[in-house]
Amino acid sequence: MANAPVQAQVSTQTKWWGDFNLGESVTGFWHIGPLKLWVTNLEHEWRIYTLTGKDTLETALQVEVPSNHAPDPEAQVSRFSFMKMATSLNLSPLLADRAIVVKPETPFYVPPGEEATLYVSTPLWVKLSLKKSGKLIELPTYRPSDTWFGSSTLVGELCYASRTVGQLDLDELELVPHRAVTPVRVRNRADNPLLLERIKLPVQYLSVHQSTIDRVWTEQLTLTREEDGDLAELQIGRLPKEAGPTEKLNGPRQHAERNLVVRAFTKLFKAE
Repeated sequence: MANAPVQAQVSTQTKWWGDFNLGESVTGFWHIGPLKLWVTNLEHEWRIYTLTGKDTLETALQVEVPSNHAPDPEAQVSRFSFMKMATSLNLSPLLADRAIVVKPETPFYVPPGEEATLYVSTPLWVKLSLKKSGKLIELPTYRPSDTWFGSSTLVGELCYASRTVGQLDLDELELVPHRAVTPVRVRNRADNPLLLERIKLPVQYLSVHQSTIDRVWTEQLTLTREEDGDLAELQIGRLPKEAGPTEKLNGPRQHAERNLVVRAFTKLFKAE
């Protein structure tokens, strides 16, 4: 008599990370914003299938473990071979592996002696690990395009370009399951106004936290501009009060040095 098909346990929760048990020949399915992810545990290998949609602000969130949802024929596959197989798979969120350049919805000036706070969301990466063997792979929920941030082709660095804009009002920021919110406080202590058109955010120095009100947050970043130019002192603060109670999901990729000065406002876009 044929075995009855496995009944998928579809999750309606907002939590797509954590530990998941996948026995032999079992597939798990995750739909996290634009990313569709299938993971199959076979006799001597793990197979990971990924397919990324074009809508970078897609709000879909679905978890099926186990799943009868077969991988899409167009999905890319990565295979990992093991002599001894584990059954515990962990998914955890990370921030991008390099700085992200963001823009306010409309460029604006910060006069001398004034400050402004922008709320910015940036895409999350998904880290897949096995309990005993460690990391398998990291996948962006979607990969942002590359951009150069600097005053010339010789001065600057390669970054990611954000597809969303920074907002002065948190309520204007769309709630999506695959992005983390960072409050960015910009202080202008220089003698001339600062025109904010693009800001470089070194998100690799930030941790990932889940709020009980369904947003993923990072610590607040403060950028202090002391004089005319594109440099600013970087300070990593605490989680903002708007986050409410939170749970830490992952630490930073890199630890920032104290009194770190970064190129935050490229000279091509600063006020004259």
